[in-house]
Amino acid sequence: MNEKLFDIIKYAYNNSDFYKEKLRPIFEKNIDEISLEEFKTVDCVSRLDLINNVSDILSYDYKYLNRKDLITERTSGSTGENVTVYWKHSDWIKSNYYLWEKRHEWYGIKPSDKMCTFHTRTNIGRSALHFDNRRIIRSHAQLSFSAVNFNEDDLEEYYNEIIKFRPTWFMMAPTIGLKFVEYCKAKDFMPPPSVKYVELFGEMVSEGIRNNMGEFFNNAKIAVMYGAKEVNGIAYTCPCGKMHVLNENVHIDVDEDDNIILTNLVNEAFPIIRYKIGDKVKVSNCEKCDCGTNGLIIDKILGKSTRLEYLDKKSGITYYLLSNVIDNVDAMFDHPILQYKVLFGKHPTIMLYCRENYKNWHKTISDEIRHKVDSIIKNCELFIQFSESPLNANSATGKLDPMEI
Repeated sequence: MNEKLFDIIKYAYNNSDFYKEKLRPIFEKNIDEISLEEFKTVDCVSRLDLINNVSDILSYDYKYLNRKDLITERTSGSTGENVTVYWKHSDWIKSNYYLWEKRHEWYGIKPSDKMCTFHTRTNIGRSALHFDNRRIIRSHAQLSFSAVNFNEDDLEEYYNEIIKFRPTWFMMAPTIGLKFVEYCKAKDFMPPPSVKYVELFGEMVSEGIRNNMGEFFNNAKIAVMYGAKEVNGIAYTCPCGKMHVLNENVHIDVDEDDNIILTNLVNEAFPIIRYKIGDKVKVSNCEKCDCGTNGLIIDKILGKSTRLEYLDKKSGITYYLLSNVIDNVDAMFDHPILQYKVLFGKHPTIMLYCRENYKNWHKTISDEIRHKVDSIIKNCELFIQFSESPLNANSATGKLDPMEI
C-alpha cells in the first residue's frame, strides 16, 4: 500500500466516528501497516451511507465547524437522492489541481484560459433542486449557457456569443455538445476558430460522438474526463487516447462484478473510503504509454450498475446485453451510432441516432443488432427505431438517460 493511501485511511480511522467502526477490523491487527489485500476486505460505503451518516463521517477537526465554512459539493440526484460532500478549501483545490496539471501538460490548457460550458440546475438544501433560469452566465474567463429546454433560437444566440467571446476550450456533456454541433452543421456555421480543446464529461462517450466532435472542431483536441462530485476527477484521457486514473487524487479498486470502488486521497474533512459509486468499469494496467504516464487505466466505462442489471422479465433481455450488442455493431461499421437509448415497455425498443451519411445503412445496422440479440435470446420481440435528430438530454441533468422503464 502506498503512503498516501495509508495516510488517508489512518486519518479517517483516527478522526471519524463512522470510519473508526468501518476500519476497526484491519487496524486492530496492526495500526502501523496495512496491506492492500487487507484494505480490500473493508466493507464498501454506499450512497445511503454518505446521505444518512453526515455527522459521523465528518472528521473531528471539522465536525463542529459551521458547514458554511466548508466547500459543499452535491450530486445531481440523477440516480436518487443527492449526496452532499464537504471539503476544506485547500483540499478541494488540491484535489482539482491534479486534473488541471494533466490538462496543462497534455493539452496546454490553463485555468485562466477562456472556457464555454452549459448549465442546467442548482441545488438547495439536501435534496431540493431548482432550475437555474439565467440563460447566459458571464465571468471574465467563463461563459455558461442554459441547457434547460433550449431551442434553435437559443442555439443561434449562443453561437454568436461564443464567436464574440473567443473561448480557448469547451467543457460539456456529450449529449448537449452533440446537439450544439449538429445545429451548427445544419446551419453551415463554421467551428469557433479560437477553440483548441474540447472536454467531454458526465456520461458515457461513444466513439462516434468523439469522432463527430473532432470533425467539427477540426483544430481542437478532444478529451474525456471521468469524474464524480463525491471525489472530483477519477480518470482522464491522454493525447494517446488512454484514460489514466488520476492516482494522486483517487485510489480505485474494481470487484469481481466490475463495480468501481473509490477512495479519495485528499479530503480530510469528509473522508470517502471504499465508496461504491454505482458505476461498472473495465480496467487494465498500462506499463508504457507514449504520453509518459503509466499505471492503471480505464478501458471502458460500462455504465450504471442499476441500469446494466435491469432485467425485462417478459423478454429476458437486460440493458447490459443490449448495450454490449449495440457497442459491438457500432464498432463493426466504423462507429456510425452517435447515441442510443433503450425503452422497456410492452416490448424492448432501441432508439438510435446515427451519422447523417449512414442513413442508407439503417436496415443493415438494425438487422445486425437483431441477429446478435437473437443468437443469445431466441424469438425475442425487439423494436428498433432511428431518430432524425439527436436524442434529448434530461433537462434537469443535461445528460442522456440511456434507459427508460
